[in-house]
Amino acid sequence: MAEQSGGGRARGARSPFSALAGVIVTFAVLAAGCSGEGDGDSHSPPMADTGAELPDACRLLDGDLVDRLVGPSTMAREKNDEEHADCRWESKGDPSPDAGTPSGLLQVGAYTQSKQVQGGQKYNDARIAYKAAQLQRPCTPLRMSADEACWQRDDSGVHVAVRKGYTTVTVRYTAAHSPALDESKKEKTAAALATEVLDHLST
Repeated sequence: MAEQSGGGRARGARSPFSALAGVIVTFAVLAAGCSGEGDGDSHSPPMADTGAELPDACRLLDGDLVDRLVGPSTMAREKNDEEHADCRWESKGDPSPDAGTPSGLLQVGAYTQSKQVQGGQKYNDARIAYKAAQLQRPCTPLRMSADEACWQRDDSGVHVAVRKGYTTVTVRYTAAHSPALDESKKEKTAAALATEVLDHLST
């Protein structure tokens, strides 16, 4: 598995949390505005560190699972800021027309809430991130020890969202042809991805 710079994204690749920062900032501004406490700095509530650390998005999935899903691949990592990180694996060469050969694009996005309003609701931004990470369709819950976890299917792959404490992770796997994306196997594939993410978040 070759690693490359995160500067050039694959065609169609999009950071799973690319719009998340704006969602959280908008929510925070609205929440502060509802406080109705005067002007100026009174609209910026005191913040406290959560103590949570952003995981390495490229270490949330093991190489064996990546190889099983996308085959020989290149890996690109990108840390956007102290709260967001992305990683992707893309099959080398052109996709195989053989449906029995693994191929495709595997994307992992991690978000960790580093601060929270003093005295505010615990995990609030992480919960917002979990909702924002989901596609505009029903998300089927996954039974595991995560605080929240669900998966979604679409025509080209599966999408998984997992939250544990202050950290939310999303995984998206798409492919033109892949045995792991047979309709009868999509849920099993989604569960395997979510389980590995949770295992790595728990260590």
